[in-house]
Amino acid sequence: MKKLIFSLFICLLINASSAQKILFVNDNDDIVANSDTLINSLGRSKYKTFDHYNIADSAGIIPSAALMIKYDVVIWYSSTDGVGLRFWKDSSAINPNIKAFVDAGKSLWIIGQDVLYDAYGKAPLAFKPGDFTHDYMGILAYENQSKSDDGDLGVAQLDRSASAPTNFATKLDWIFSTLWYVDGCTLRNGVESIYKMGPSGYILAGYDAMFYSKLQNKKVMSSLFDPALIKTPAQRVAFLNASLDYLLLMAKVRELSISNLKIVPNPSNQIAVMFGDFQQGDEIYVYNALGAMVKSMHIDNKVKNHSLNVQDLATGQYFIQVTRNASAIYAGKLTVQL
Repeated sequence: MKKLIFSLFICLLINASSAQKILFVNDNDDIVANSDTLINSLGRSKYKTFDHYNIADSAGIIPSAALMIKYDVVIWYSSTDGVGLRFWKDSSAINPNIKAFVDAGKSLWIIGQDVLYDAYGKAPLAFKPGDFTHDYMGILAYENQSKSDDGDLGVAQLDRSASAPTNFATKLDWIFSTLWYVDGCTLRNGVESIYKMGPSGYILAGYDAMFYSKLQNKKVMSSLFDPALIKTPAQRVAFLNASLDYLLLMAKVRELSISNLKIVPNPSNQIAVMFGDFQQGDEIYVYNALGAMVKSMHIDNKVKNHSLNVQDLATGQYFIQVTRNASAIYAGKLTVQL
């Protein structure tokens, strides 16, 4: 390995116990200014501590699986470069180091306007089980590209999907009037859409351009556009904050999503009653939609139900976990509507 560049910034804790470890892998030797823009934006985000691996300065060698597995998240960035990306081993075969990292249960964020084009060329193309693109990225079909398939228009904006967390901006627009070569996809069942092409009157509106896939322990988020081209510096930082919050905090929420705790009424605007066989010493934790704990309670006596006052919570979706001797015994969702 010729050169490994580590850029260390001021440490910011995600929670009280430890910082999340992030590796930014630059697989773009096409437009250096875009890489610099996104790296600078990441340095001004909540996630100021990260390491930077530049493939172009490392003789074209990608980071090893052993190195990547030391990190919680690897951001794999190719900007608008779409020729000879090291993300792919050859043609559409995924690099085994990347596959090993994801198979270890770590989170991968793929960013690039031509990452699919580099492997597959022109859309449309369908994928099947067994393909990395299907199983890991969550794509059923690579449908189109802006400009190439919209009559040379380009996509004016991306619209937040209805199911996406509201800390993501309602829309993303660009330093240009439209953005060329953004990829639009149809997603496999169970994949969570974050942004779609827009606005509503655009010919490719509704195709997914950013999404999150979790199949078994494979956690992959894909942004098939270059965030360095988001319109303002403040919007770029906000996008990075929301995206990394989603990867690093929403994982906790998803672990609580299996509901076996009965909560009445639900939605609630005053007092919600939780029904279960509570024992003395049980702990109740309430998390918001980003996975941050907003309330906790201790059970003093054995009871069949316990009341939760929600009037001090903001309107939104919450997740409740009950633990006994540090192990989860109940989990459920609660909607607060004040």
